[in-house]
Amino acid sequence: VQTAEITTAVRAALVNGLNIQNGSYIGLVNGELAATGQDVLQVIQEALKKIETQEKELITIYYGNGVGPLQARQMADLIRESYPGQAVELVQGGQPHYDYIISAE
Repeated sequence: VQTAEITTAVRAALVNGLNIQNGSYIGLVNGELAATGQDVLQVIQEALKKIETQEKELITIYYGNGVGPLQARQMADLIRESYPGQAVELVQGGQPHYDYIISAE
């Protein structure tokens, strides 16, 4: 199982060659910074590429307190379109600090 975590940067920084802006989305893959940007879908897609999602069978999306159910369903639909060969499940995780935690197995 590999994991991607999506949250919002609380300060500007340069990490692993990525220029992070305060308030931008950041994507961690297995605990390491892997993506950053203003568009959450782009950050999620970059993170999913890093965990080689095409080789996995199941993608589970846990959405946090800051994400509404409609927004989460729309995100899950976009991920399903990008990965038609994988099952995609959506779970209300309720986590306070991460907008999305995504596992691929």
